[in-house]
Amino acid sequence: MVDTGFIKGLDIWYERAIKSIKKAETKFKPIYEGFTNSLESLFRENEAVDTPKIIIRLFHRKILVGGMLEFDYIEIEDNGIGFTDENYKRFKTWGDDRKGMKNRGAGRVQLLHLFGKSEYYSIFKNDDGKYKERKFYLSKSEEYLKNNAIIYQFATKDADSSESKTILKLKELLNETEKKEYDELTTNKLKEALLKHYLPWFCIRRNDISLLKIEQYVDGELKSEEAQTITSSDIPEFNKEEQIVINYSKMSSDGKEIINSEKTEALTLHAIEIQKNELSENSIKLVIKSEVVENKEIEITCLAKKDTIENKRYLFFISGKYFDESDGASRGDFNITTTKEFKKKYADPSLFEKEEILSETIEDIANKKIEAVYPEIRKNKEDQNAKLDKLKSMFLLNDTTLNTITCDLHDTDADILKKVYKADSEIAAQNDAKIKKQMDTLNTLALDEKNYEENFNKIISELVKEIPQQNRTSLTRYVARRKLVLELFDKILNREMENQKKEARNVDEKLLHNLIFQQSTDDPEKSDLWVINEEFIYFQGTSDKKIEDVFIDKNKLLKDNLTEEEEAYRLKQKGDANLKRPDILLFPAEGKCIILEFKSPEVNVSDHINQINRYASLINNLSKKEHNFISFYGYLIGENIDVDDVNDNDSDFLFASNFNYLYRPYKRLKGKFGKKDGALYTEIIKYSTLLERAKQRNKIFIDKLEVK
Repeated sequence: MVDTGFIKGLDIWYERAIKSIKKAETKFKPIYEGFTNSLESLFRENEAVDTPKIIIRLFHRKILVGGMLEFDYIEIEDNGIGFTDENYKRFKTWGDDRKGMKNRGAGRVQLLHLFGKSEYYSIFKNDDGKYKERKFYLSKSEEYLKNNAIIYQFATKDADSSESKTILKLKELLNETEKKEYDELTTNKLKEALLKHYLPWFCIRRNDISLLKIEQYVDGELKSEEAQTITSSDIPEFNKEEQIVINYSKMSSDGKEIINSEKTEALTLHAIEIQKNELSENSIKLVIKSEVVENKEIEITCLAKKDTIENKRYLFFISGKYFDESDGASRGDFNITTTKEFKKKYADPSLFEKEEILSETIEDIANKKIEAVYPEIRKNKEDQNAKLDKLKSMFLLNDTTLNTITCDLHDTDADILKKVYKADSEIAAQNDAKIKKQMDTLNTLALDEKNYEENFNKIISELVKEIPQQNRTSLTRYVARRKLVLELFDKILNREMENQKKEARNVDEKLLHNLIFQQSTDDPEKSDLWVINEEFIYFQGTSDKKIEDVFIDKNKLLKDNLTEEEEAYRLKQKGDANLKRPDILLFPAEGKCIILEFKSPEVNVSDHINQINRYASLINNLSKKEHNFISFYGYLIGENIDVDDVNDNDSDFLFASNFNYLYRPYKRLKGKFGKKDGALYTEIIKYSTLLERAKQRNKIFIDKLEVK
């Protein structure tokens, strides 16, 4: 057997085999591969080294222009058992999984993907007790592949040494996409990356670490000030270790649903509590062969990622034999099936009797276990759910939207609502795009197409699905706001507002007035007059303005120039009529005027029955001729209303028992100064009655919105 030259592949075409294994997304994957090999060499079962040592050396060179650093190569040295004949034989054999820690042996492909040449130099102790030197290179360059080889070996020879070691040198970075990362790689960055990637391993072995050192060289000169070490002080301890049992999943016999299988796997959940300034977010990581899987993470639902409890965050690791033996061709290149993927793969149970562990099952069981062993996390989640439930009830938030957002413990109500409304807008945009697409398709249909009717009905069906969802989103905001107004209305009536408790004088009437139609404003559309009547918000009107300042379509309500008789009439009604302030005036159409008067809940409404009469008479007789008022509608609103007392003051009022209010169908307003008589319809109604009516109207919408 030739001891020097290319190791040609047997029953394998390397060029194709290499392409079959994709390059890992993790930029430092080759370093991890080399580092893992060193760990395995140092900590093989029953063969552990007494004083294990790993030294990583970063080599950079200075660029002449600007003095920037450029990556040259990297060395990983360990004092493990080295590439013995047995180890080297396994290394040369593609797909050999007999190596320690259950490797499949194809992780070396990541070295080929990223580096033009990986040089191995190893001193090992032979079976005869003598030390040997082995040297070989790994590459996928044209020279290697034309020989159907990825390994070039040199002759093995005697070594003048009394200890074993291996040095891996990674040279000739192949990809520009990674160049910037390696150019900027420092000893500190690499230390952080290794701690993050191997944290479970470090936690288990924290007391076995003798020397893990990272050095930097620039133009061949050691920068001792940049050296980093990893010691037990850098490594947190596991706070808890729990076993969790996960059921496999399978399709039901009818193929309609996924059900639990009787088959189970035992996994281990490790937990670490870390100060918040040392851990950026809470997470659950999968671990394979003591390495963190970086391309797959289990969703943490019992905690938001940024939550802190007593200034701590939590890091959880899930490991087990199931993961180790399910690893992909490349170390850590792992994918665990989701529910959606499983349904797609095994839609026909008669063809497939497959059982797998699903990502969602692990997520559910792991998060429940975390809540069970950490009461403070469970309490945190309960508090968060209570906050969400309150906001959901208050603003009619949609469950579908809530399931798409993540809320942190320290999120304010405003933070949560911003997330909800942002998610809502994104959903709305997607739905609008779907509607637009269907409309565009509809426009392209030709009447003479063979399947015109079928295609037309299909498009209409899709539109019918999407449009109600859009309407629902808009209606939710509308109804939720009304719900808040009604809750505020209720609080004012029950005197639960802070200023009602603090103010020396009664402010109930003012609060109710401003709630329904802000004082000194003139835009009913922005008011909450719907509490009284849905139509009122569409009329012109004013709130708490002097009559002389009221306009209708930019035309003053009252005459500018009055006769002596009119002037006397203006001043006769208990003071200057121009300065009087009806609570609310509305003008629904030509010749019509609505007058609303609010009274404080404790005030006896019967004492104010004639107030609306006087306002109506004043407007009827002193308004400009072009307004042509004929019909007036008055609403006297309070809470202290006694039917008998009202009738004693004006027996024309009738009681509508079904709707709980008093009404006077007609009262003549005597016309003066050439004006015709007017007609006044009046209602006397309680605030509580208005509130109950409005709640019932809003409830109809809410019930519709809550139908799933």
